[in-house]
Amino acid sequence: MIVTTANSTIEPSIGDSDGADENKFSNANGNASVVHASLPNTGGREQPEAGHREARTNNDPRGNKQQRHQGQPRRDKRDVHGWVVLDKPIGMTSTHAVAVVKRLFQAKRAGHAGTLDPLASGGLPIAMGEATKTVPFVMDGRKRYRFTVAWGEERDTDDTEGRVVKTSDLRPSAEAISELLPQFTGKIEQTPPQYSAIKVQGERAYDLARDGETVELKPRPVEIHHLTLVQQPDSSHSVFEAECGKGTYVRALARDIGRILGC
Repeated sequence: MIVTTANSTIEPSIGDSDGADENKFSNANGNASVVHASLPNTGGREQPEAGHREARTNNDPRGNKQQRHQGQPRRDKRDVHGWVVLDKPIGMTSTHAVAVVKRLFQAKRAGHAGTLDPLASGGLPIAMGEATKTVPFVMDGRKRYRFTVAWGEERDTDDTEGRVVKTSDLRPSAEAISELLPQFTGKIEQTPPQYSAIKVQGERAYDLARDGETVELKPRPVEIHHLTLVQQPDSSHSVFEAECGKGTYVRALARDIGRILGC
């Protein structure tokens, strides 16, 4: 994923929106889910969306912090300022990634610009110290994602982690997909996934959804600058590239395109 500002480009590999979140439509027809999303790794990428809870990294099932080994020195925090662009691997939350970088640099302050879902890999911009004041400028920049959509299923999370809620035997042709993409280009209204970090009455939407509550999220404006069908390796999968602004969920793009196509 490529994050750009007016005067500079951050080109690591981080991924959307969006960094993870979802919502259900009333359309009973088609389904689609994101299999894997990533930012092109240019050596140098979601947004949206402030992040997921950090995964537990100790061995205590209750999540309690492990006690420091006797005699182990306490590491003093330092005033570290600047940006690190981390090539975040699949399986790591953005919050956990920040914690790891902060610990490695012994930094007093750190935060990430945008969110990559655990299933996304790519460049995650992490700011430390005084650089955290410039996070809003990076957040306002464009992000670029490459993602694969699996046709034939819709899941409650809009990605492969969720529970299948609808199925379809229809498979779209490359022509049908390409003809539809202009409807999802420019300024559009998008309903975020119900499994997202958006707050509803002070609670994260994904926490409410995991507790079995029905999450009603309102559509909100997002901007898709470019959306391209890159490859169709087989009838059940399509690879896309999207360049978009903040707040965009590529999982929601997959969901909405699949519903219109009936697959």
